[in-house]
Parts: sequence; C-alpha cells; structure tokens
Amino acid sequence: MGVHSFLSSPVFRIAAAAVVLIYAGLFLICGGDRVPENPVLDIAPPRGAVAPVEEALTFATVRGDDNDAIPLLVVGQREANIIGVDLRPFLDRPITDAFDAIGLLGRERLTVMARTMADQAEAYPLARALPAGRGVEHIAFGTNFVEHGEEVANESVFAFPKFAEPTPAVGTLATDPSRVLLDYEAELCMRFDRDIFSLEDFDEAEKAVFLCGDFTDRATLMRGLPADEQYLSGIGFSDAKSGAGLLPTGPFVVSPTDWRAFVASEVISTVRNGDVMQYGNGGEMIKDFRQMTQFVLNAGVERRWRYEGRAIPLTPGGVIRRGTILLSGTPGGILFRPPTTKDIACGGAAYVCLAGFASSPSPRDYVIERSIERDFDSARFLRGGDAVEHKSSRLGRIAVSIAE
Repeated sequence: MGVHSFLSSPVFRIAAAAVVLIYAGLFLICGGDRVPENPVLDIAPPRGAVAPVEEALTFATVRGDDNDAIPLLVVGQREANIIGVDLRPFLDRPITDAFDAIGLLGRERLTVMARTMADQAEAYPLARALPAGRGVEHIAFGTNFVEHGEEVANESVFAFPKFAEPTPAVGTLATDPSRVLLDYEAELCMRFDRDIFSLEDFDEAEKAVFLCGDFTDRATLMRGLPADEQYLSGIGFSDAKSGAGLLPTGPFVVSPTDWRAFVASEVISTVRNGDVMQYGNGGEMIKDFRQMTQFVLNAGVERRWRYEGRAIPLTPGGVIRRGTILLSGTPGGILFRPPTTKDIACGGAAYVCLAGFASSPSPRDYVIERSIERDFDSARFLRGGDAVEHKSSRLGRIAVSIAE
C-alpha cells in the first residue's frame, strides 16, 4: 500500500481521530495549570501583651548605644518599644541570656522585681532587640498542626535538622524571586538551660519559650524530596530551610511557671502585607514539646537525614544541646501546596504525549518541575517589598521585610 493510499485509508483516519480525541481530552482535563488558593483569614491577629508574672517571667536583651548587651526584665510593651528593667545593676557579671538571670537572681526575686519596679522600667526600641534564639544547629518539626498536615496532604508528624543562626525580631531578608519560592511559617520555639540527654533532663530543665519564623525555599524542598516516600519524612527539608536569615526569632524569652499550660494557650499568627494568613494556638499541636523531645531522643544518631549532600543525624550524639531550638511546626495557611493527584496524572500524561522526557529524566521530575514553574508564574510566593509579621499573644512579634 502506498503512502497516499495509507493516509486515505479508514485505519489511518480512525487512528488519527483517536489521537486527536486523546489530545483534546488531555487539553480539556489538564489545560491551564491549577493555581492554589491562599485564603485570607477573617480574624484579627493577637494584639500582644506581656505575660502576667503569675504565668511567666519575660526577658529580652537589647543592643545599647555603645553596642553593649543590656539584659532586661520585661514588664510591658508599647507600640514598637519594649518596656523593661535593666538588670545590670543587680548582677555581679555581664550576661546575655535569661537563663543566667534566673540562675543568679532566682525566680522569686525576679517575680518581686517585675511586680514592684515598673516605675523604674524604661522604653527600648524593638528594633534593638537581640534574637531570643541561640546556636546554629536546631531541630524543626513538620505537620505538627492538623490543618497544616491537611493542606500539604501529609498524615504524620516528622522532624528534620535546621541549620541557621537566629536573627533579630526586626530585619530584612533578601531573596531572588526568579530562583527561590520563599514561604513563611510562624512557630512556637523552646530551648533549655542545659543539655538534654533524657526526659528526666527535660522535666528538670529551665525552659525558654519564644516566637520563631521559619522561612523556606519550596523549590529546593520539592527537588530534594526522596522519590520513594509516600509521606513526608523530613529528608530533603534541611537544604530548603537552612541558611542566613531563615530563622528570625522574637524579642522575648519567656520562662513559664507551667510550660504546658502556657504553650497550649499561646496564639501565633502570620500577617502578609496586612492580610492575616495564619492563626493558631499551641493547644492544636499534635506533639507537645515533651513528646517532641522524646521523638528526638529516640531518633538517636541515625544518619537518615541529608544536608548539603551528606548523611546526618537529627542531632549530633543524639543529645539536644543547650542552645538548640525545638521548632513546633506551624498552623495552616502557608503558601506551598504539593501537586495533587490530578497534577500528577496530567503531568505523567504530558511527559509521554508532549515529549516531557526530552527535558526531564523521569515523569516524577517532570511533574515537580511543572509544579515549580507554575508557582513561579503565579507570583504567589514572597517577593521583594512584601512585609511579613509573625504575631503572638505573649511572645512579642517578628517583622521581616523582603528586600526589593
């Protein structure tokens, strides 16, 4: 049969019609990339206050005119100012950490000072507050709030190492919106006055609670996820969540009388350019900080996480060192959404029908790159000029400007 005869044959016409129908169906079902919605919440963020001394002692450290560190017993806040008592006259040596103040002066004396010395307190600009966090090696938890787990389709709590030096509550973060899908998360954080080898150490330790921001490059995260996991394990998260400026911490270091009750009632929120995007409280956490500590200690020194191409443990030596921050995870309302079942199916079909194999080594990689490209095109993620605020009921606030 000649070419002309074949092209005019019923077999060819049927095959051609089938191909046209397949491509038309693919276009109708998959045409136009889905742009996830990030609804603005119709709720006011917490106004913020200093915890009553019956609930907690509140501290801050601010930078003085001579660039010296001034430790404060915080008794109030007013607009962009911290109202606090300078602790230096009551100490026999310089300190920069609330734990040292508690150790040297004692909770009872500090409680009396907070109640009786408000008239001696002064105003210090929030912009001069030093970070509440310490250290560079931290442990973060994911999908530890039910709503956040639902929005990213993950059914279990996981953890991962985060490497970042904490930055102050007021600052600027640079990003490249052509390469980085920058996302926000408001988190509750805790650190300890000692190394934690066991739950007995946790129970006996003095605990500091404070507000954290956890920024993420979602493009790096998606490219780093293992190909064989059904639910998120935390592997691949460290590279996306580590680095300069990705861990701003609040101005207040708060030492609760009852840490569990305090955390459960603490409200945190994220506001982007005036819109409330996240709102939740510590009582919504699936694992509390004691259970998180148990998780970390059980993980021990297993080298099943990765960072910068090497296998690493969740924490060196299986110990939570003094200065290490535990990050609680975040409420729902982040910008990221993983590919849906439809996205995956359409991406797989496009990989075959639209020659996606020419640009990606596998259907999975093709789906991920399509999703990343969609997110870049949507301009949903943080961009230069954006203002991100993390607010809380008793831990102060964080204000990060995304550099133009």
